[in-house]
Amino acid sequence: MKLTNNDNIPSFMVKAVEYWSTQHKSEATYSVTELLDAPRRSQLMSQHADEVQEDVSNRIWSLLGSATHKVIESALDADDDDSLVSEKRMFGEIDGVTFSGQCDVYDKSSKTIYDLKTASVWEIINGIREEREMQLNCYAYLGRQEGWEVDNIAAVFILRDWSKMKATTEQNYPKSQVLVHSLRMWSKEEAEAFLRKRIALHEAAKVTLPYCTPEEQWRRPDKFAVMANGRKSALRVLDSAQEAQRWMATNKKGNSIVQRTGGAVRCESYCAVNTFCTQFQSMVK
Repeated sequence: MKLTNNDNIPSFMVKAVEYWSTQHKSEATYSVTELLDAPRRSQLMSQHADEVQEDVSNRIWSLLGSATHKVIESALDADDDDSLVSEKRMFGEIDGVTFSGQCDVYDKSSKTIYDLKTASVWEIINGIREEREMQLNCYAYLGRQEGWEVDNIAAVFILRDWSKMKATTEQNYPKSQVLVHSLRMWSKEEAEAFLRKRIALHEAAKVTLPYCTPEEQWRRPDKFAVMANGRKSALRVLDSAQEAQRWMATNKKGNSIVQRTGGAVRCESYCAVNTFCTQFQSMVK
């Protein structure tokens, strides 16, 4: 992958991103992160590795998150307490395919695996992403392979856009910039079945490239806005034209309905291989 610097970020920051991008390479066939990725996207990244471009600015938050991990790792290494294990690379194998994952922190005393996440407050407000549970349960499976007792898994969210003012004035706003969120623990059988399925999907993608699913595209549905003359904002936004028409008839408000086209958010804004993806290109056309 080629890193660009369209925002003229200082060269030392660019070097930091370049350096960190080459770290933590595993000898396993897949990492847990790769297994959770869309098989189509993963294959296109592999096929066009020398052509893909991504701007350094897109990796700054990832770099800051990695720096936090490094400080925690150094602090725990300097401590005499061996009940906390940090940045442990773990390996597993299913159906002859190897995979690995790196645990942020394992607490032997509470038998808990923690994963640090630099995230937006909107994830807390709108609901924790499903991938958080998937990732941590994969780590729990690997941890058991290491001989760990794992009874709990939790994501530690560091909210990058948290506002102290909003925390005191808005009811549903996160009250702290750091939140610990416990996640549902899967059984060993459930985790193994999930990993086997993900491995099979990625192996099959090497033969026949699948389409990304709406979930993998982060697809948003179309919405229908009820508008009024002389007003810029919508009176109401609904899921279908029929619902919008019924709302206008019931409330005797509005002059027109405007369809707001949804879209594949990840494809449009967060996928480095969209220029090589025929699915995305046909969607654009």
